[in-house]
Amino acid sequence: MKSNRIHEDLFINKIPSVDAPYLMFSFKSYTLPSFMASRKVLILLSFSAIYLIWGSTFLAVHVALKEIPPFILSGGRYFISGVLILLWASLKGLPRPTLRQTGNAAFVGVLLLAGGNGLLAWSMQRVPSGMASLIVTAGPMWLVLIQWYWKRTERPSLQTWSGLLIGMVGMAVLIGPDSLYHLPQVRPIDIAMMLVASLFWNFGAVYSTDADMPANPFMMTGIEMLVGGFAQFIIGLFTGDWLRFHPTTVSTESWMWLVYLVVFGSVIGFTSYAWLIRNVNPVKVATHTFVNPIVAVCLGWLVAGEPFTPHMATSAILMVGAVALLTIEKLRKAPKLNPA
Repeated sequence: MKSNRIHEDLFINKIPSVDAPYLMFSFKSYTLPSFMASRKVLILLSFSAIYLIWGSTFLAVHVALKEIPPFILSGGRYFISGVLILLWASLKGLPRPTLRQTGNAAFVGVLLLAGGNGLLAWSMQRVPSGMASLIVTAGPMWLVLIQWYWKRTERPSLQTWSGLLIGMVGMAVLIGPDSLYHLPQVRPIDIAMMLVASLFWNFGAVYSTDADMPANPFMMTGIEMLVGGFAQFIIGLFTGDWLRFHPTTVSTESWMWLVYLVVFGSVIGFTSYAWLIRNVNPVKVATHTFVNPIVAVCLGWLVAGEPFTPHMATSAILMVGAVALLTIEKLRKAPKLNPA
């Protein structure tokens, strides 16, 4: 088993050190407090980041959308984050990707962030953040079907089909006529665009698995965010977002929510995820997909006063249970990783 020192040196040379999710410094330039040097503490803090921070971004987007148009809000979030990550990567001297790798990362960025998160933000102008988080929860279900049909992967097992069926029932309860009756501001097109956004995201995720992508995760994500954010700025030209955007009338609160999305939602959230995916079984990291909607629903109800109807409660139980069922099966099949 490798020592922790060797493991730490690996991350000094390849990507930011293990304190990257919180300080973005290297061990060479900063010494962690002894309590944070513990690997268990870092795992706990990183999981807290992807559970709580990513769960709270739905509320942050919901509040900021009151004064900042969707494609400017989402585009600005990722464009600024991409600039910061690429600037940091350049200063650290991380290896630059080839032109082909850059093009693939840019294409994936358009699919994930413009097609995925951009359409999600557009729909969230009317859809409550809690409901939006539950619709996004369907992502792993789309992913199973896309991989099976497009990539011709192993035929889904009975447990997988059970998870898909439960998830579809949960989705039907969430977006059915009885549920939407309590949310008159939500239009069918909003729900449809959220489902399309989820498809964009998962097509991008599946495409990236076989594409020649930048080897360094920070270079890859920086390019994806930069291009995906810029693409949303262009989309905003056609949706009228730029005509409706008046920076001088935006409140300090909305600007602070945008800063929160950039610093915490994108930079800290991603670096936490990137560190976890290399130190913990990746399938365990994927548990955030069914923790995030629980956090989002609770925050939307407690902080924003969003409705939490019996239909939403039933849907949440079914959909979160379905994703948990799919994740548990993957965890059972996944090879055991050496944590050190």
